[in-house]
Amino acid sequence: MKKWNVNYFNSQTAIPETEGTYICPLIDPETEVILYVKQGESVKLRMGASLPNSLIRVTSGGIDNLVTADTTFTDFQTFIADDAIVTITGLLSALDCSNNGDKITGIEIKNAHSLRYLDCSHNAISSLDLFPDATGKRSLKY
Repeated sequence: MKKWNVNYFNSQTAIPETEGTYICPLIDPETEVILYVKQGESVKLRMGASLPNSLIRVTSGGIDNLVTADTTFTDFQTFIADDAIVTITGLLSALDCSNNGDKITGIEIKNAHSLRYLDCSHNAISSLDLFPDATGKRSLKY
């Protein structure tokens, strides 16, 4: 039996002793939600994943964050918009980007087949693009 030293990607903190098979959390690279934001501002987001202990990547410019999400909402977290775009990838089932005022101006959703809940209220959104799935249908509650 091998004993492995395994570290979390984003902090290099050791994962408790791992024996046998370890399945790394998956980031679905095809799922993409793009927020159009005011560069240099901070935005508050909370997310839920379609599988427990899933990694969600939030990137903007040179800033790359990994968030571990569960099937229930995370707490609101603050992300700095290093660019005019914040990209969220992963097995995202729920996104709450509400109450960011004039900081979020648009949302584009691509291949987010697992996204079932979106709250984008109380923002300065002038466009909301929901790309349909392979069947041509999109069923979102917002």
